[in-house]
Amino acid sequence: MKEKKEAKAQKVQKAQDIITNRVLIFFGFTAIFLWVISYLNRAFDYPSSFQAANVAAVIMMVVGAAAVVAGLVWQRARVRSGKAQDAALSGYVVVWFGLVLALSCAMMMFYSYTLAMRLLYVLMPVSAVLYLIYYVYPREFFTVCLTHASLAFLMWALAKTSDAGGDPVIRYGSFVLAVLVCAAALALAYKTRSTGGVLTLGSRQIAVFNKTTNIRYVTILYAATLVLLVAALLLGAPFAFYVLYADLAFIAVAAVYYTVRML
Repeated sequence: MKEKKEAKAQKVQKAQDIITNRVLIFFGFTAIFLWVISYLNRAFDYPSSFQAANVAAVIMMVVGAAAVVAGLVWQRARVRSGKAQDAALSGYVVVWFGLVLALSCAMMMFYSYTLAMRLLYVLMPVSAVLYLIYYVYPREFFTVCLTHASLAFLMWALAKTSDAGGDPVIRYGSFVLAVLVCAAALALAYKTRSTGGVLTLGSRQIAVFNKTTNIRYVTILYAATLVLLVAALLLGAPFAFYVLYADLAFIAVAAVYYTVRML
């Protein structure tokens, strides 16, 4: 009996160590990524280094695209060998950083390096926090955070284009995408209600909610969000910004609630 308890404790400790290593690696990659890409951003600022920055951006785009392919191949090989669960570095993490590297460099070259850097300063820390939440917090909280972080960005785009000179394509496009996010979350909640919050895609099972998730809570949450989105579209700024602040405040309050519940 004692040996079984020790073996179980070792198994739990090993799983915790793997999670810790994964989170630390992701945060480390995020810091290194922002440090490297910030140098590229500065190089675009000076005429003397502008051409070199373009060459570097092309090289980094190729590296990013290669990382996406390599990450997918590596992850598939890990899954087939049965070693994916024990790996400290997931192939999907390699895919994520490769994809962001390629797209951000393309945006710096062909659109606006300043805007690209601003987006990265928000996107990368948020992705690191979401990665932490994915492994540490209940899956229900991860799904809520992921959807409402996306809604916060779309609400910001809607609010910024709500004035008379704003781009109507961005405004209405952001609204439609936000509605789709809410609708998708509700559809997943009802679809997985009978399977304990687990979504089955072929041979894969993905937990999107918990077994104990209250479907009424999810329905009220996203229905209220939809009402606020419609009001923000109709009333424009500054009400749209108030909805954005309310969304961010909700995420903060939810983080406190789930943290206390885990203690």
